[in-house]
Amino acid sequence: MKFLVALCLLAVAFASQDWEIRPEQIRDQIFKTGKQYNFKFDGQIASGLPISSSPDNSASRIESLVSLNFENDRQVLFKINKIRIGSAQREVESREVQPFRFFEETELTEEQKENLLLPVRFRYENGLISEIEFDREEPTWSANIKRAILNMLQLNLSKKSRSDKEDRLMRDSEEKEWETSTFFSTHEKTLEGDCETSYTVVPSGEETLRVSKSINFEKCKKRVDIRYNLRFGEDCPTCASKFNREEPNTISSTVFEFELNGNAKENLIREVRLRSQYVFTPLDGEKQLMGTYVTNKLTLLSVESGVETIRGPKSEKKEELVYSTEWEEKMEKFRMTGDASLLKKSPFQWMEKKMEMAEKFLTSLRHSIESADKDESIKSETVHDMARLIEVLRFMTTHEIEKLEKHIKKDEKMTSIFYDCLSQAGTFPTVSRLVEGIISRRLSTFETTKSLKRLLDIKISADYHLPLETITQFSRLSTLVKGLYPLEFEIETRDEKVEKEGRLLAKLTVEPQTWRYANFSVETPRETLRLKTIRLPFRPTWFSLAKKASIVRTFSPICEVSDSRMKTFDEIIYRAPLTTCYSVLAKDCSEEPKFAVLLKKISKNGEEKKLKMITRENTIEMEMKRDEMEVIVDGKIIKEKKMNEFGLEKRGDVVIFENEDLFVKFDGFKAEIKMNEMYKAKQCGLCGHFDGEKKGEFRKADDEETEDLEEFHRSFLLKNKECEMEESRIKDKKNYKKFDYESESEESKEFEYETEKNEKKEKKEKRFEMEDEESVEPMEKTRVIEKAHRLCFSKTPVPECPKKSFEKEEETKDIKVHFTCLDRSSSEAHRLLRESRRDILSLDDFPVSFVETLTVPKTCFVF
Repeated sequence: MKFLVALCLLAVAFASQDWEIRPEQIRDQIFKTGKQYNFKFDGQIASGLPISSSPDNSASRIESLVSLNFENDRQVLFKINKIRIGSAQREVESREVQPFRFFEETELTEEQKENLLLPVRFRYENGLISEIEFDREEPTWSANIKRAILNMLQLNLSKKSRSDKEDRLMRDSEEKEWETSTFFSTHEKTLEGDCETSYTVVPSGEETLRVSKSINFEKCKKRVDIRYNLRFGEDCPTCASKFNREEPNTISSTVFEFELNGNAKENLIREVRLRSQYVFTPLDGEKQLMGTYVTNKLTLLSVESGVETIRGPKSEKKEELVYSTEWEEKMEKFRMTGDASLLKKSPFQWMEKKMEMAEKFLTSLRHSIESADKDESIKSETVHDMARLIEVLRFMTTHEIEKLEKHIKKDEKMTSIFYDCLSQAGTFPTVSRLVEGIISRRLSTFETTKSLKRLLDIKISADYHLPLETITQFSRLSTLVKGLYPLEFEIETRDEKVEKEGRLLAKLTVEPQTWRYANFSVETPRETLRLKTIRLPFRPTWFSLAKKASIVRTFSPICEVSDSRMKTFDEIIYRAPLTTCYSVLAKDCSEEPKFAVLLKKISKNGEEKKLKMITRENTIEMEMKRDEMEVIVDGKIIKEKKMNEFGLEKRGDVVIFENEDLFVKFDGFKAEIKMNEMYKAKQCGLCGHFDGEKKGEFRKADDEETEDLEEFHRSFLLKNKECEMEESRIKDKKNYKKFDYESESEESKEFEYETEKNEKKEKKEKRFEMEDEESVEPMEKTRVIEKAHRLCFSKTPVPECPKKSFEKEEETKDIKVHFTCLDRSSSEAHRLLRESRRDILSLDDFPVSFVETLTVPKTCFVF
């Protein structure tokens, strides 16, 4: 119910001196056509803990002058003439609206003022409000504020839609008395839904009435609320059971008090008071933990005749009085999809300062945690700052989160807090960034496990649109499950009349020790299915957090480029000439590219090639020189022992580069490229579009599709003074050909045969080479891994090839190794580092810091 409280007041703060306006003595007993009725609206909302002088209390205040122009006996124009809003960060008396001078005032923006001053037209018949016309430029937040004021004008004394007519037999003999009764119940649409409303009418004089009405939230046809991504906005015949199950400790009530001129049939509203309360009592249903109180007052000030006609709204649709959840739905969809366009026209001014606020909360949290480390206590403000940071992150786009991460990446503690909050925010942009952090190993194993556990606790909803066949199969499966697990099975059905289909909530919890038992639940609009402690028919296999690069990373099929033949990621084979100018093989073609892989021939008539990789961190070049692969990083030749610092590894004549985005293998003649699946449909270059489809594979650098291979090839050629374009080769159509797997052409068969023959020949040659080469046994050494602030040593010796020998990929194996880490500035770390160069260290008494999967040689081969 929290947002329903906020709907009455805009969460923007400001205040000043009170408006001293006294109501006139008004004798009119009905609203009349052609007259303008001027009201003053006062609203107040107070929230907080029931602790005296608690700092965890706040209040907001709204004050406005509004006018009603009756165009005829049914059509009314509504307009706010003045408005101001205030706030107070302290406890405020909630039973009555407090004077405005007790609140701090802030100016509204010009855009907010313009929106609030837009007129509204509505139908006002027998005291009921319907067919509301808001201006087409009116944002949802402003429309909901006006709904809150209009809500106080609704008075159903005509007893339309009475809900207490059910005892008809008893009343037949007392029909006249029943029609004139002073207590009755109706169903009517108010700001908070379509609920049963009880009226009590008390005459207070010859020409005046007092009326009270209260809303019964347990008898609603329709409620407005959002919780855990599940929205109340459908027919709700079982609201009582829903609220008993989902909100057993929330007490809600709304009561109106009217003072009227006239009688039950013809009347005019002089004053209305509204009191709503939403109290949270989670412990025993009696002791209040938190409360929110709304107090509103609408007072008739004056009646005018012959006033200037108010301009009507520019509108194409008619809406109801019930609160609009359009903004909440947009926020929810943004959190599910990350679509930044959904955040336009936000009612929150702080949205424009998200970056500054996030940095402020991160800095505050870092200081608080540093202080807590000293005195071993955490202040309540630290918890509040964490909650505020998470709320800001939930509104941040992918670009804003990346920008924030870059800004704080040099501060290790702030970065740790940042990643901790990403998992708690649980939106598409935050989870995506968290996954990238896990893939790139910026999080420790413990932090990764903690973050993933938090994600498992988040409830997620999904829209689904299933064909009839699938629904039938699901129904059969459900029947089968009920038969298989009769004792563990629970089902809760709801009314068949469901207004909104397409909502599914599923949750699976697996017992962590044996992984053979699980709890499973599926909730749809019609029923909830629960299975408790069921034995799984198989033991699930989960990913290992210790195994290198196995967390989320999934690489594409291989793109191969050798001589003039290319095989794309989507397995299209074609022929195009390579020249001494670089050609783009693979590139991240998103708005902020992370890498590019280029290849060229070293000389016109030679087969040797040079490969260049450009990443955000480095530019890496490789080529064969004097039968040895030379690697240059940022213009400097890198020796083999330094290669691992740049993600490089040398295996014989082959150099391999690997990071979270790319896997590249190059031997001076042939390049093999694998790409993270995240780059599907974002890749461009001679390796194809990479979208899993063979159609539309050839997209030029400008993203236009073409079937002309020369045109496709030219778009990825990089011309400069250091190379020769070789126009004659590029223009020659004989140098281009596409080999279609689906065709049975002789050329296609010949190419496949030649490829297979070459592969067999290569394997055979390698086998002979291995037989002829002299092999030696690997030696064992303590493996040392250097990190930013730590030196880590393997607790057990690790096999390594001795000097003047090397390992081959086919003669390696993976082993798990325990490491212990020390502060690299400590004398102990320096001593162990020196000893590790001479001897195997004995580290049995040192704790395990992490486990790493290493690839080690089974056999080494002499150069």
